[in-house]
Formats: sequence, structure tokens, C-alpha cells
Amino acid sequence: MAVSITVTLAGDELLALNTAGYTQLKLFRGAWTWGKVGLGFDYTTATYTWTISAGDLVKAAAGESVSYTYEDTTGDADSVYDWAPYGAAPGLGPVRAAFEPKTVRAASLIVDLAKVVDPMHFVHSTLTGFTDADTFADTKITQADDFYNGLWLLMLSGARKAQGRQIEDWTQTGGVWELTVGLSGSPAAADEYLVLPFEPEAAFEAIRGAIVSLWPRRAQRITDRSLAGVSGEQEYDIPPPLRIVEAVEYVTLGSSVPVSLPFEQGEDTFRLTFGGPGAGTVLRVTGLAPFSLPYELDSVIEMAHPQETRDVLAEAELLLRLDPTSGLAPDADRIARLAQLREATQRPYAKQRTIVIEPMVM
Repeated sequence: MAVSITVTLAGDELLALNTAGYTQLKLFRGAWTWGKVGLGFDYTTATYTWTISAGDLVKAAAGESVSYTYEDTTGDADSVYDWAPYGAAPGLGPVRAAFEPKTVRAASLIVDLAKVVDPMHFVHSTLTGFTDADTFADTKITQADDFYNGLWLLMLSGARKAQGRQIEDWTQTGGVWELTVGLSGSPAAADEYLVLPFEPEAAFEAIRGAIVSLWPRRAQRITDRSLAGVSGEQEYDIPPPLRIVEAVEYVTLGSSVPVSLPFEQGEDTFRLTFGGPGAGTVLRVTGLAPFSLPYELDSVIEMAHPQETRDVLAEAELLLRLDPTSGLAPDADRIARLAQLREATQRPYAKQRTIVIEPMVM
């Protein structure tokens, strides 16, 4: 899926960059980093580079804004981008946000989660026929009778898209699905669906909370040199602002080549697992630390306070557990309460970058 990114600069801003020695604009695509640090960006390798042309400077001098556009055919609907000015003398300039999707494709996260939780029962397929709103078929599935009983089916396309119900019975002959409660109407042949080991609505709420707590945190890779080796000491506090330790090294006297030290990371500490350098030797600790960008975009959204989100999610979990047999039955009070919970997770708080999260957007 292609993602189109446009960076627009006011004329005076572009002229100021050019005066400071910047001749290019570099675009970077981020990826989620391990350890819940946030979005990691490799600012040494650009996804794309725009060159500030003479024509751009003429437009800027006339007071016009200048736009730079790139279509990333290797990105996806959840990709996030930063940009920064670059020049041979000043190097890479201040990093800014270039593009953040306003909706998060929860379905793609649901698929990954299901594959981890219960890969044996996971199904991602299309229907081959239907009888009515609670009975339809997929003759491509060959598992034995009752193999999927009690699991959940979630529609991903067609008129019943985003509707999920519990599976009452699976029959291998004819590939027949029967639901405990019917969809709002009959699906169609070739409609896409998932079989999941958990209730879709509960999973959407959990994913929603995870996104709210992380988005749009970014991770920077830094090297700290504040720690000195202590004789006999094997455990050290992780130096702030690092959260994830990737490497521990030291340099011996008379050498410029760093020596790697094996280690294990704990909650707030790391422990050297095979000896260490002498007392007073400087340890070089490299890892990931979260940081926030200066948010200057206008298309910014609303996000709940993390503590408030945790309270809301706990309330949602309790609500969903009150009647575990009801599944996603069209109970008006339950649906209204879930709608209130979703609205609560979108209340803004002061000076916080925001994002619209639509759990049912596929």
C-alpha cells in the first residue's frame, strides 16, 4: 500500500533554511521498537531526499509556500514519517513530524496478536457461500468438526464488515460456520473474515489502550558515558534517559577499539554476566531512549490521559466480563456503555499531541 507524504514550508521558512546552509530535506520512515519505547527512526538512512531547487527559492522569495511530495510504495497504512533539513556543512538539522496516520488499522494488529496467542486455530480466509445471517460456509477450511467451537469470527469486508460473533458450531462437511448470534444480515460469498481466540471487541479495546499509551512516542539511540566500572561490581543502574540497553562496551588504554561486554537487562538495571573492566574504566552504554518532537502540525488530534485510559479500559474489561455468554449480542445498554467508554478515551488534556483511534477501521 502506498503512502503519500507532503511537507509544505512557508517561503520565509525555506529561505531561512537555505541561509543556514541546508540544501536538502530528508524523509525518514519509523518502525516500532522493542520494549515499548516507541517509534524508532534511523536518521542515518533517508527513505527519500528532496533537493531545494533554485525555482523553489524564487517562489519562496516571492512569499509563496513550497510543497514537497513523495509516494512511498513500501509503506503501509500505519507508517509514520519524520523529516529534517540537511546540508553538507551543518549536517542534519532539527527533526520534525512529517506524517502520522489519523486512523490506526486495528485489524492488522488483531491478526498479529491472534497468530501469537493461538496460531493453531487462527483463520484468515474468505467465505464461499451463505445461508443466512448466522450460517455460512468456507469449503477451503479442512479442520475436523467442532475444532473452532467457542472461538470468535470477525468480518473484515463486505456489508457486515467489523461485526464479530462467537462460533457455536463448526462442521467440516460443507465447511459450515454457525454463530451463537447472527450478524446484522447475511454476508456475501468472497467476504473476508478472521477466526480469533478472543472476543474482537475486547481486543480492540486493549489495542486502543496500548496505542493511546504509546502514540506518538519516538525513540532515539544514544550512547551514555557517565558510568565508571567499580571493582567487583556487576550490576549498574541504567543511566537516564535510556530505557532499553542494546550494548555495553569499554575501551582499554592505548586502544581505540571498543570491547563488548555481555549483559542482562532488568527493570531499571543491567548486570554484566562475564566479568568487567577495572575500577574507574568508563562504560559506554548504548541504547534507546524516548523523546518527543516539537509538534508543529495543524492536523493534530485528541488523546486521553494515560491514567484515565487505564481506568476506562479496566471499566470496559469489567463490563465485558459481566456476561461472558452474550458476546457481541445487540444489547442496547451494553452498546451505549461501550460508546461512552470510547468517547471517554478521546478526551484531550493540555498541550498533548493527539490522534484519532478508530478500532473498527479495517
